[in-house]
Amino acid sequence: MSVETPVGQARNEVFYRSREAAAYFRSGSMWYGLTFGLSYALVLWGRYAYIIFRSSLVLPWLEIVLGIVLCVFLWVFAGFLSSLKRSVAWVILLGAFSAAVTPWLVWLAKTLNENVVWFVDREGWSFVTHYGEALQYRLFMIGFWGIGIGAFAGLLLRWLMPHAWDLTTASGRTSLKSLGLFLLCLPLTVLFGSVSSDLLHKDFFESLTGTYEAFSQFDPEETRRPFLTWRFGGKQLEGNMSWVWPAGDFTLHLVDYDADTMDQYFFDAIYSDGSTVRCQGGSSSLQLCGNVNDTYQQMMDIMIQSGLTRTLGKLQCELCDPSIRSELLISLDRLRPNFTQSYDIYKNFQSGGAVSMVAQFDNGFKLSCNFRGDDPIVVESCE
Repeated sequence: MSVETPVGQARNEVFYRSREAAAYFRSGSMWYGLTFGLSYALVLWGRYAYIIFRSSLVLPWLEIVLGIVLCVFLWVFAGFLSSLKRSVAWVILLGAFSAAVTPWLVWLAKTLNENVVWFVDREGWSFVTHYGEALQYRLFMIGFWGIGIGAFAGLLLRWLMPHAWDLTTASGRTSLKSLGLFLLCLPLTVLFGSVSSDLLHKDFFESLTGTYEAFSQFDPEETRRPFLTWRFGGKQLEGNMSWVWPAGDFTLHLVDYDADTMDQYFFDAIYSDGSTVRCQGGSSSLQLCGNVNDTYQQMMDIMIQSGLTRTLGKLQCELCDPSIRSELLISLDRLRPNFTQSYDIYKNFQSGGAVSMVAQFDNGFKLSCNFRGDDPIVVESCE
């Protein structure tokens, strides 16, 4: 360094005027942004992944990885922008803005994960978003908290930079000691991440934990009444009174949730033998469960039989369960000549709340229909 400073003593004036420190000012600010963004993401999604893994829910890898990448990119970019000006007001403004934007990136990562099937097949699936009143309020509240935390993070950056410069190598390069100094932002990221987790995930964690415990603590010797069909809606599905609660290993899928209240969640427990139990969870308990495989099979059967009897028009109802649009009925009417009275129905695949059902006819024709979510179950497409 061209300017020597006593060890441990911040030389603010020297640092911000030194040409040799200018290069480090940019890289150091970006390292600070990386530390802040990554630690926030690990606090939020680390706990999220742990509880999901512990509860046998299918881990949403895309949401977690994409969320971490987006948060890290935002804060690294904010660090870069903060190095363009020496104004303290500038870095405070950037910190406050970045923290206010952060919860929306969390929501974006979750939304993209929920639409994996849309990215794979845009013709067969629609792009869905959960953006209800309760969710909006919580995102705004996290952003409001973030404004103060981000502003303080900007002030902390300005105070830390000269100290970090003192701990660089003789040639002015970043050292482990200078990076370690940036860890002083951890109390802010832990606070910010904890507030985000509580507002966005607390109800989800309680519902998931209650659902998992109810399934894992089930005693095969226990007598439980047979399930009714999961959803009746406007299509008068018949109750299946012969189906009993399955046993064995299972994995949970998050099917849907009420973004207007954030207190109702729908989970599918898929057993090793293919049996699927759908439960509505809330307030740390199961509120209703049913045989959703039977529901999908009946929905498929209703559409096929309506095609055979040429009464597809009666199925149109976007407010019913299942929700069927007129465009879908046009597609079914075009496929109707391939239908026969003999067919087998089975589930092709499931990804979260996206379920694909197939009807195999004795003439070799296959009808594939996509279903999404719950309350209502939406028939996305048939082909």
